[in-house]
Amino acid sequence: MWRPNGPLLTSGWGVPHLVRFVSSETRQVSVADQDEPGMALSLPGARISIMTGPASAPEDIAAAYFEAWKGNDIERVRPLLHEDVDFVGALGTTRGVNDTLAGLGGMFDMTEHVEVVHRWVDGPDVLTWFELRTAKAGPMAIVNWSHVEEGRITRIRVIFDPRPMLG
Repeated sequence: MWRPNGPLLTSGWGVPHLVRFVSSETRQVSVADQDEPGMALSLPGARISIMTGPASAPEDIAAAYFEAWKGNDIERVRPLLHEDVDFVGALGTTRGVNDTLAGLGGMFDMTEHVEVVHRWVDGPDVLTWFELRTAKAGPMAIVNWSHVEEGRITRIRVIFDPRPMLG
């Protein structure tokens, strides 16, 4: 029996496909399923929504989070977050999905460019080293630690020097 181990995309026929790659710029989705491995879909103008669940690998959840950030689409982050997500960073602290989305939304809006440099995975923990550029500062080196349980991010910790953004 085929068991997905990452985010799923459901086709118009209700058939789930394992998402291998999503490009927010080209709307190109590379998916795999038991019948058509390596199949690619092009969805011009479509909103891509990724379902998460216990089978979703922490690395895939983190990758989807950063793809949403690159596309400045905060609502794509909502299904990735646990209802009681806990966020602690250099610019603030939030608790709960709505407060966290509000805080992240402000960061997404001021972002001109975000680029993942490297990602490390240790079980449910994902550490992402990335560079961020805003109109006022950048590139800034930032580390994001996300803890994923049952396909949802439960904790986010962000470490960086915020002085370039504040000055």
